Amino acid sequence: MKNVAKINLEISKCSECPYCNNPEGSVSHYCAHDLKNPGIDVGNGEKVPDFCPFVLQRLKAVYDRMMSANSGTIPTKFLNQIEKKQIDDPNPKFGADHGFKHAKRVYEYGEKFLFDMISHGLNTNNSIQKQQLLLSIAARLHDIGLADSSRNHALHSSELAKKYLQPPKIDIDIQDACDIAHAIYNHSDGEDTRNLLDAALLLGDKLDVTKERIVRVTEPITAELLKVETVEFVILGRYQTDRESGSVTGVELRYTTSGDNFKVSALSEWPKCISVPRRVAMDFLEVPFKFIVDGVEVDTKKLGV
Repeated sequence: MKNVAKINLEISKCSECPYCNNPEGSVSHYCAHDLKNPGIDVGNGEKVPDFCPFVLQRLKAVYDRMMSANSGTIPTKFLNQIEKKQIDDPNPKFGADHGFKHAKRVYEYGEKFLFDMISHGLNTNNSIQKQQLLLSIAARLHDIGLADSSRNHALHSSELAKKYLQPPKIDIDIQDACDIAHAIYNHSDGEDTRNLLDAALLLGDKLDVTKERIVRVTEPITAELLKVETVEFVILGRYQTDRESGSVTGVELRYTTSGDNFKVSALSEWPKCISVPRRVAMDFLEVPFKFIVDGVEVDTKKLGV
């Protein structure tokens, strides 16, 4: 699997932090609390750990600022414009939700993936809080480019996000801002999935294809998705325990429908809802993939996906 961070430090307070205490008993570098940019290297080429409270505090402040109901920030302004388009824009793109509720569901699907990775030993509790915060910001921003254009919206959203997350206007580490912008750029097709944040945002977006996603029926695919009750990205393998490491042996993308004559063939009109989760399974996790609808395996080749 590509670039999955493993952080083995087990500390609970700064007095235990190896970045603040060297063998000679003197501080050989600046503590993260005193840095404007805590993502820089400290000590012997080591980085401030993801679970540093100061790092988490700064990211939480960025997210809280975006979520402010009275805020005139780019995310709120643009998501309001998108929701208006979903009411009166004839473009079929806006038959599916790309607004506030979609952003929330994207985060929830992506967060589950992050925790599933912990369960199978491919993620760490030491970095999950930072991953959650980065994902929450990315999910909020990932579709904002649709406010003024539906063409190449992933690239446009990424550019707007990077402009919005520009220090010192926003108090965020430059590398974190770049990671968020890249995840947004990658969320359309997943051709450059580099890490867990990329995979989590990508999956979150492509798993949100249940009836909750459909605002109005604009084409055959939206009519069929109204019948989809749940979508799950199920990771198969051994769970990690205190004694044994975990493993991932495969992935199943499972759709549960209302049973009202769901036409699987309609999914060929929105192929990324299958091809992207398959790409995460086979290219990122490097394990076999199956597509299951109501308990029956579907041959994706027959769908042209």
